[in-house]
Amino acid sequence: MYLKGKRIATHPRVEGFGYSMLEEHTASHSNAYNKRSVAYYTERAGEKSAVLREFFTLMFASQNVPPEFFYNRCDGLLRLQRIIPAAEMEKACRIAMEHKQYTYKFVERVLRNIQAFIEEENAIKKNPEPDNHENIRGAAYYQ
Repeated sequence: MYLKGKRIATHPRVEGFGYSMLEEHTASHSNAYNKRSVAYYTERAGEKSAVLREFFTLMFASQNVPPEFFYNRCDGLLRLQRIIPAAEMEKACRIAMEHKQYTYKFVERVLRNIQAFIEEENAIKKNPEPDNHENIRGAAYYQ
């Protein structure tokens, strides 16, 4: 690598496909991202929930693609885990595993449906139907 005509860095040549870069020549956030692995994500998920750990394990095993393909998805799911109540997140992950849908979008849609259902239940509880008692006139009164 050259800067203003002076060589500032050299890297060994890689034969075939791949990149040759030295860790000390990259930014710190790039180093952190490069050190991520399947074990890193399953461990982080296990710290949050056993169900999320199982979800990540099944997700990495679900397709014949490099694991890096799933890293952004894992980051998104871990972010959701922080803001969604644990019971709802676990329920959404279980539903996704039942349907073999290991995507962020699917889990997000399930969570939206769960939250809409909870809101509907809460609305029903706030305005319950009155029970039959002696003060209710009934249909016979209006004839």
